Amino acid sequence: MTKIITLAGSSVPVAKSGVDLVRLRALAQQTQAQHRLRGALAEIGDWTLGVKFPSLRLSEGVRAAFCFRWDGAFGSGLTLTFAVEGSGWIARAWLPVDHAAYTQLVENRILPMVTVYNGAPIRMIRLEFKESQVEDAIAHLTQSETDVHRPWGQRLEIDHTLGHLESFAISSAWDSLLRPEDQLQIGWIDVFRLKLAEMTSTRALPAGEGKTYLDELFEADEAAYQRLVCDRGLSWTREMWNTVVKRLIEVLKGRESTLDYVRSVDPWDLAAIIGDPAAEGDINPLHEWRWAIAALMHAANMNDRDTDFGRKIASFDPHTRHKEIRPLPLVGRTAEQARDFWPNTPSEFTQFGGAVIALELQPASLKALRPEIQNVCLGCSVEDARRAIQTLTDEANILNRWTIPWAARVQLAIGPFKEIQFFPFGDEISILLLTEAGEYRWAAFNLRKDAWNLEHLVRDDNKKHLGKKEDEPWMLEMEVAFQLIITAIVRDFVVVELRETVFETRRTTGPQVKGNPSTPLIVYIPKIDYKHGPATARLEERLDYASRRSHHVKPHLRKADHAKPSQVMLAERYGLKVTEGHTFVRPHQRGGIVADREVIYRSRSALQSLYGEAATVSGGVPSEWFKFERDVQGLLQAAGFTVDHVASAKNGDNGIDLLAEEHISALTWVIQCKCYSAARKIGPAVLRELLGTITLSPAGTRGMLVTTSDFTKGATDLALAQGIELRLMRIEPTGGATLIDPRTMEARS
Repeated sequence: MTKIITLAGSSVPVAKSGVDLVRLRALAQQTQAQHRLRGALAEIGDWTLGVKFPSLRLSEGVRAAFCFRWDGAFGSGLTLTFAVEGSGWIARAWLPVDHAAYTQLVENRILPMVTVYNGAPIRMIRLEFKESQVEDAIAHLTQSETDVHRPWGQRLEIDHTLGHLESFAISSAWDSLLRPEDQLQIGWIDVFRLKLAEMTSTRALPAGEGKTYLDELFEADEAAYQRLVCDRGLSWTREMWNTVVKRLIEVLKGRESTLDYVRSVDPWDLAAIIGDPAAEGDINPLHEWRWAIAALMHAANMNDRDTDFGRKIASFDPHTRHKEIRPLPLVGRTAEQARDFWPNTPSEFTQFGGAVIALELQPASLKALRPEIQNVCLGCSVEDARRAIQTLTDEANILNRWTIPWAARVQLAIGPFKEIQFFPFGDEISILLLTEAGEYRWAAFNLRKDAWNLEHLVRDDNKKHLGKKEDEPWMLEMEVAFQLIITAIVRDFVVVELRETVFETRRTTGPQVKGNPSTPLIVYIPKIDYKHGPATARLEERLDYASRRSHHVKPHLRKADHAKPSQVMLAERYGLKVTEGHTFVRPHQRGGIVADREVIYRSRSALQSLYGEAATVSGGVPSEWFKFERDVQGLLQAAGFTVDHVASAKNGDNGIDLLAEEHISALTWVIQCKCYSAARKIGPAVLRELLGTITLSPAGTRGMLVTTSDFTKGATDLALAQGIELRLMRIEPTGGATLIDPRTMEARS
């Protein structure tokens, strides 16, 4: 239990205090520049504390401070809280135990203080212990830090600013003094401390070979790099070894400051260490520490210097790794929403959030959502639902022809969520589940790899879950219910030939996408009768799943003399690496699908099979995206290409990325198609992005760029120099489309 200590003294105007006014004014300016509830210290003869007050009257009326000692993860300190009769708490200051002023208070039993208002010193008070409390107070203030209670376990590192913020998180005593900005920072310190604590609690050295590896890495000599990185086929560069791994080993051994490390390391480098496709199990010498490294990565993403102690947020472009730091807007946010922001923002924000989520968008509080999420009913057995999910996923991979439009908002209610919004980054789909109030929870689904991330749906970043162990059956049903609906939506988007028969489309605006909130968004309204649980038996019947399921073949490698370049590239999309003497086999149905049966399957909706078909929704508009994709596929087929793979552009720029093979030459092509307005011409930057993809592709891969707009001269010059084919897509009066070589047009003119 924290002991209350009272410090009191007489108050005099600073002009009559006998203390150097110039130095007092300097202290007042220093106090003004600090957080209004932190105070400032300066040595003016004795160490003197400056405390900021909200009004001149209150700064003149204070006579005493109520003091509490707090012991947190970032060190211990003394809070001094001030009150005036009839006004409650009005001001506060923070005094770290390792500061000389704290020693002065303990040894000399005095702490001079100046009240500050509007950057000016007002009155001096010589704070002293009440005579009746002296002995107990000194004993309490001088007890060892290792002997006092820490609400969150061991001390991590001493940092005065972090310790000051942490004291607000430890106790709600000062909530009446806090603003939304303060609550935002308190939510941040809660999460940041937790990430560092996770790393500390998991960095203990494992026994046996793991410890040997760590010792070898600590030597970090040329032989160790060759033996532990090169010989194991890891992708860690020598620069990463020298600037990231060596320091990481020091941190894991407790020999380097964790705070200094997360403030300076590139989170993408840490992600590369634990996310290397080859770096699994015993292959990766740091495998035993992957959880500690993951915690470090998340802490680095939100370190105090980049985020200004939680007032800003950092995000990275996943392609260029360029870091963007933006202030977090507080307009319209309540204090409670500000406090909930960081604990409820997914750790993955820095990887995807910069392109997906407008900073005005509030993450929904799990605590507030729990009652409604508990009411989510699967409506069928978990076994039947899982069978349907797997079959839908397999079929979507086998018959995948289309993409999901960027930022597509599907108006479909489930639990507290009224819309599901999709952001495809290549084969990875980020998903926002939006409430009526526009708040969100995040999920992710990789169709190619059949991989889900529903952590943010059931857990916040303070490790608080929706349910406990006794809730596991309910939790399982809830997760499966979300997976079934999302998988059915994804399947219909990428398989159904005429998607207009499944989704009615409307234009709207909203703040969900980074950028201009007035940018038109498309809402897709499924034409389903969503009043009952999923009819998995009807799904099986309408799509012949019972007879087809056993013939579905998942992507895999098989022995072969060699693999074509397109097969090597396709394998990477499915998370596989083609090794020597093997080739890649894409997902397919054994024996093939008879053409007329495929037409039937592509004409039937999984959503409508599960939930029933509804009447057409009024007020819809034609989908330009659906037509664009059909035109692209038709034109490329007519030009002699077989499209092997289709995915959304990874930067969310209204484009699709294709892998195709030319019939006559058997050449592999990387083709990017951009659905742009006439005024948005393609510049050299888009060409350079395509060139980067070709550079990473097998030798001999060609490149083509197709657009509905036009190309700048810089783009055409670069394309000519690099051998990139350019094509303009033009819509004919009859509604058909054609591809035109812009250089042919120039020649004619």
